[in-house]
Amino acid sequence: MANFGPAVLTAQISTGNPLTTVDLFDATKINNNAQNDLGIAYYHKAGVTAANPYGYWQKLRYVRYNSATNPAVLARPAVVYWTDEFKTTVSGTQADGFTGTSDDAAGILLPNSTSISTLTAALLNGNFVWICVGGFVPGVNAPASTAVGDWLYGTSGNWTLFRIAYHVGTVTPDKYVAHARSAVASNAADMDIVLES
Repeated sequence: MANFGPAVLTAQISTGNPLTTVDLFDATKINNNAQNDLGIAYYHKAGVTAANPYGYWQKLRYVRYNSATNPAVLARPAVVYWTDEFKTTVSGTQADGFTGTSDDAAGILLPNSTSISTLTAALLNGNFVWICVGGFVPGVNAPASTAVGDWLYGTSGNWTLFRIAYHVGTVTPDKYVAHARSAVASNAADMDIVLES
């Protein structure tokens, strides 16, 4: 697992929640209205509830979502791909990636149409968001047959992962994105994201 780039102890999360943050690009403002340096990492504690008072950790990166194909948004977190070699910009389509292969897998886009009911592809595209590159994310877009323990990799298409059953042990040249912590239900599964430590 890679561990690259700077990290900050505090980050500006404009809404207070990475799931609901879409900072609008504005060329008339300093840094085009980016609230953090692009690509910066931040360790975030999420999922704190009465039943889970300690929550769970996530390693996040602040990026610009800028997709040439601009696919329709999903109702759950989903995989995105680096579109630049500097690791500052992502797209929901593998073909938009820097190399156009699964090696471009960047992380899991957190904003979605469930966390932001007004989110559309037009609102998302060109703006600044948080992606998860390490740690636990509940309800990630998953293939229909995903089971506990499966390995998930980036693949062609929009927001798409493919799975390999853990016990099969098949070797793949693709970049390992996540480990399924739950079986798929309603096109989503809980996952440990393993792109960065």
